[in-house]
Amino acid sequence: MKTAAVISEYNPFHNGHKYLNTAIKEHYADAVISIMSGSFTQRGDVALLSKFSRAKTALENGSDLVIELPVPYAVSNAQIFSENGVMAASALGCVNYLCFGSECGDTEAIIRAARATSDPQVQEQVRLHMKKGDYYPRALTTSINELYGEETGKILAAPNNILGVEYCKALEHTDIIPIAFKRKGAEHDSPEILGNIASASKIRSMVFENKDTEDYSRFTPEMEMAENPVFFDMFDTVIRYILKITTPSFLASLPDVSEGLEHRILAAAGTCSSVQEIIEKVKTKRYTMARLRRIMVHLLLGVTKEIQRTPLPYIRVLGFNETGRKILSRAKDTATLPIIVKPSDSIKTLEHEARRVLEKDILATDIRELALKEKGKSGRDFTNGLIVI
Repeated sequence: MKTAAVISEYNPFHNGHKYLNTAIKEHYADAVISIMSGSFTQRGDVALLSKFSRAKTALENGSDLVIELPVPYAVSNAQIFSENGVMAASALGCVNYLCFGSECGDTEAIIRAARATSDPQVQEQVRLHMKKGDYYPRALTTSINELYGEETGKILAAPNNILGVEYCKALEHTDIIPIAFKRKGAEHDSPEILGNIASASKIRSMVFENKDTEDYSRFTPEMEMAENPVFFDMFDTVIRYILKITTPSFLASLPDVSEGLEHRILAAAGTCSSVQEIIEKVKTKRYTMARLRRIMVHLLLGVTKEIQRTPLPYIRVLGFNETGRKILSRAKDTATLPIIVKPSDSIKTLEHEARRVLEKDILATDIRELALKEKGKSGRDFTNGLIVI
């Protein structure tokens, strides 16, 4: 059985994700393994819907096995996010392809761009541009334009292409083959609607604006979003409270905090009346909105650089169908990391560093529950159970 992995957020799962699952099975693989962010996402946002709801929807729409990417890696820059997603796929020991949507849809072009970003000459050129004041993404694109041409440089101008580049870099020392699919319909983060496909950010904004269910139901099979969605601004008071009592040294211990950024954040926190206002005040070309939002999530969850540097310690299963059950049975013989199907058992047996990572996932689930209008109970990671379709 040929298997393909997809590294995803499904925030929420929508028709574009369903299309990708269908296309993978039509052209490459017999089964799809979704490696999914849990309660918080890569650009420093809370998941609109619970990881259990999203996993169930994915399994009902083409995914066969859903694995959770632990929160220290799910809320991270593109490199760390991609490296750990690929590590999860590779650690299963039975994945043939890694498939992903991209703006260009050209696998070879993305592989060329990945090799270009790793070229020592490019990195030296980047250092020279940064000395002149360029921030890293711009310095990298400029350097690749100079050494490899604008066609390769253009690959780095689109967010899903960038993730594809990072996937290809991480896959270099594995046997997994990358496959890029051209994104169908609305582009990433696009406010436009094309046919029955809208971007996840467009759908989230419609839910936030309290649009009627029928306004977005044609874009996503995830209907539970109408009942109890969660948004980042629901954590505004608690994050501002933590900023009031935290120390510069603790803030400096968080991922993405460097070069004295902790002092800029705390100074802004002393005068601003919302987390968004703090972010707007601190934001520069170097300190992007996504980076600052990730810092706020790390602060909320207590995820430090030390925890994020822990090598991916396990494979956490959220759910599966009959095909996924067969994949797991096969993975018992091929996996190079422990497979967690029951956190209540694993948290007692994992080594210290692995247990800390799992504890952050459990905490992330509980903290997200605190924002629900209908308050959820703590410990859903222990009580929810596996989703079996």
